[in-house]
Amino acid sequence: MDINVGDQKIFALDDPLGMEGAGKKAEELKGQAFGTLDKLLFLSRNDETHLRYIEKRYEPFWHLHYSTHIEYERQQRYAFEVGPVVQTVVIDGREYRPRSGKCTLQGLERCVEDLSAAAFVDAVTGGHRTFARHVAASRTGISGTEELESGDAIVVPPRVKASSLTRTIIAGMLRPVTADHIAVEKILIDTLHLYFRPVYAFEYFWPSKQKTATLELDAVTLEFRHGGVTLKQKMREVFSEHDLFDLGADVVDLIVPGGGIAVKLARKVAKK
Repeated sequence: MDINVGDQKIFALDDPLGMEGAGKKAEELKGQAFGTLDKLLFLSRNDETHLRYIEKRYEPFWHLHYSTHIEYERQQRYAFEVGPVVQTVVIDGREYRPRSGKCTLQGLERCVEDLSAAAFVDAVTGGHRTFARHVAASRTGISGTEELESGDAIVVPPRVKASSLTRTIIAGMLRPVTADHIAVEKILIDTLHLYFRPVYAFEYFWPSKQKTATLELDAVTLEFRHGGVTLKQKMREVFSEHDLFDLGADVVDLIVPGGGIAVKLARKVAKK
């Protein structure tokens, strides 16, 4: 088996809002902060809410594309029915005698299977999510998380590393095939990209109700959600490309110990 891990990069998605634009969005969304029912009450009473805190952070996710290519052979019997008057069947110069109204041939099947898939994985929770709009957005290549820590931005550390993610992908693609001989078996992870997306968190206070609520706004898609959180402090962890792409032969050794698997790791973490 040949396992090839190819294009590995880290990207920061560009922030089209900036803190000033985020402040304007915070003002627009303040009526949405406390949910639908509270929004109606808020509008009917002409109450005011106060924006107490704005936080910008970068949240990580993985984008992968991977494929398998297998070539194998297997012996197979082919049977077909013949009429009651048929005594023999000649195929390609070879004579076959039917039994019980059927003629059986022995053949060799040469098979090729090609499969491919893509995945987006939340680098904090490990859950699968959809980030297709994000990977199509403007981005900047970086070599480590320290490049994102200018100003007050908070970088959320990725908990899901490339090694564990790659092990999961490979384990899922190592499926059995019905074969007498496997001539070629390749697994290619041709895209292994870590993205950091800009997210703003707005914390509002409603004095008359003594309520606090937080909205989270995705700076790329402008989608927002209720029930968000604010971190309010920078993380102490800083990750380099070496930390994040900690790949090696142990990735597959944990799946197939001593299996004699050839591992090719193309170290291509670079700015682009």
